[in-house]
This record gives sequence, structure tokens and C-alpha cells, in this order.
Amino acid sequence: MGSPVLLLNSYFLEDLCLPNPCKNGGMCGSDGYTFNCFCHQPWQGKTCEETMQSKTCAEEPCLNGGTCREEGDSFICSCTDAFHGDTCEKEMCIHIRCENGGVCSSQNDEETCSCPEPYTGLRCEKSPCDSQPCKNGGFCRIEDRKVRCLCIGPYTGKLCEGDLCSPNPCEHGGTCSVKEEEGNYKCHCPDPYYGDTCGESSCSPNPCLNNGVCETKDGKDVCLCKEPYWGEFCEKGKF
Repeated sequence: MGSPVLLLNSYFLEDLCLPNPCKNGGMCGSDGYTFNCFCHQPWQGKTCEETMQSKTCAEEPCLNGGTCREEGDSFICSCTDAFHGDTCEKEMCIHIRCENGGVCSSQNDEETCSCPEPYTGLRCEKSPCDSQPCKNGGFCRIEDRKVRCLCIGPYTGKLCEGDLCSPNPCEHGGTCSVKEEEGNYKCHCPDPYYGDTCGESSCSPNPCLNNGVCETKDGKDVCLCKEPYWGEFCEKGKF
């Protein structure tokens, strides 16, 4: 028995796709005059009878980080978790876009994101900085997978919870300011005091002899001498 025929414009056209001339699972299409085979990789040719030899691993056919290995006259791509397909050209996940470096995988049509620390959430969209852990106006950012607070003004500490100038470390009425670039403080001392905490002056150590008392008047040190001593440093006496 011959192949079925189609009646078209008074002509009898044979269905060239019956039986299917395409090999190796190829699909046939016909217009009544000729047929075309739509081949599955790695097959090609008029009837999908030839293997693809046009690409080798040297041409880097595997996309999106896939690794290539040659097998016979063809190649096979091993894809990362996020991609699939003959050349890793198809994304594994269509409905989810993982954020913050998350990697998407699909199993049984369920798409999930694997999140790097410290991110969480369905799309790895949640960060520890979302809860604003930095106090006193500090800025939060993630460095080396950990929370880091960038503190402003006089504040310091892991969460900007401490104030270097409270309580005031400066003595004798000195004023405190924070050196932000160094994470330290500086005391601005009134005359005649100096030093890290304004604890030193020209009267320290006491230059006055014989139990004289050193005082600063108008920016100048003066020795107040006890009788019978006198002189600039109470070094003279009457005996």
C-alpha cells in the first residue's frame, strides 16, 4: 500500500513525512513537495543522521561558566547550578532572581536561592543592615560577610554606641573633640596646661623651692614664697 495522498488544487500530493524520514528523534515538516527535518542536538544533516562536528571544546561552546569535555566527535557541557541546556544557555530559574550573590537552583519545578552569609530571604534580599543596628546615626554596610558600622561625630565602638568624649577626659577645663580619621580624641587645653588630657603645666613639676606654691597669672608662672624665703623661685632667704 502506498503512502497517503492529499488533494490540493486538483493535484494529488504525497505526504512526505509518512513514514517519518527523520532519524534519531528528529521531527518532520512537509509542504507536499519536500520535507525538512528538525534535529535534536547533537544530530544534524538532511535526515538527522550526522553528529555535530562543527564545535569542539577549543571553541568554548559552553556558556555561563559551564565546563566542556569532548566525547567522540562532539562535546558535552557540564553546567553550573543556575543554568542548563546543551550549551548551558538556559537559566535554571525563571520566576526568581537571587540578589546579593545568591545562586538559584531548580528541582522538581521548585526554584530556590542559596544565599551567601549573612544574607537571607527567598531571594537573598534580607540583610542584617535592614534592622539598622548602628546607633547614633552610624552607617551600616557588609564587609567580609560581617556587619560594619561607620560612625560619625564623637561616637565609636562596634555599633557606634560609645562616645569618646563622654565623660570628658580632658582636665582643667579642657575641651574634647574626636579625631574621626584616627578613631581617637584630642583635648584642647587652656593656658598653661598641655598634654594628652591637659594634665601637665609649667608648674608641674613645681619649680618653686622651699615649699613655694606655683601659680599661673596672665600666662606666666609665679612662685608664691613662704617666709622667710623670696626670689623668683623662692631660692633666697633671710636667716
